[in-house]
Amino acid sequence: ANSVEIHVPVPGDVDTPQCKASTGSVKYHPEKDCVIWSIKQFPGQKDYIMTSNFGLPSVSMEAARDLYAKKPISVKFEIPYFTVSGLTVRYLKIVEKSG
Repeated sequence: ANSVEIHVPVPGDVDTPQCKASTGSVKYHPEKDCVIWSIKQFPGQKDYIMTSNFGLPSVSMEAARDLYAKKPISVKFEIPYFTVSGLTVRYLKIVEKSG
């Protein structure tokens, strides 16, 4: 897969982010309340690891923290030369009118 982007939601009140990854880059985005891990190419049959540590300075209601526990991790990626529909373009001819 190419252009892999993994969004991991975190509570809005975290601080002192420490993030590292075995490949690619990982950054904490406080405006989105998430950690974004970007990997240019992710070949098959490979494992990569990303770790993040945060401080939680405030004590809040457990219900509020549960909202973040229920937010899904989202993954975006591209697989070159693959379509879900199975459609394949084998030949393409472009004719331009001149004059």
